[in-house]
Amino acid sequence: MSNGLTETASADYSDATLQSFIVRVWKEKTGDNAQPVIWRGHITPIPKGNRHYFTELKEIQTFIVTYLENSG
Repeated sequence: MSNGLTETASADYSDATLQSFIVRVWKEKTGDNAQPVIWRGHITPIPKGNRHYFTELKEIQTFIVTYLENSG
């Protein structure tokens, strides 16, 4: 399975420009027939460790984009 990066491209990044996140997601049953399960989770930027909880998967992208824009 390809990740879209070649060895050359991935080797061009230094630790100073890399950002890492831990993302954990899980399904929760709601008891609602219209929406029987919802996705929940949290994302943790490394090394800061401030967890951000979310209830919609699209919040993962929003969080990462905002985090990167604010990190300079």
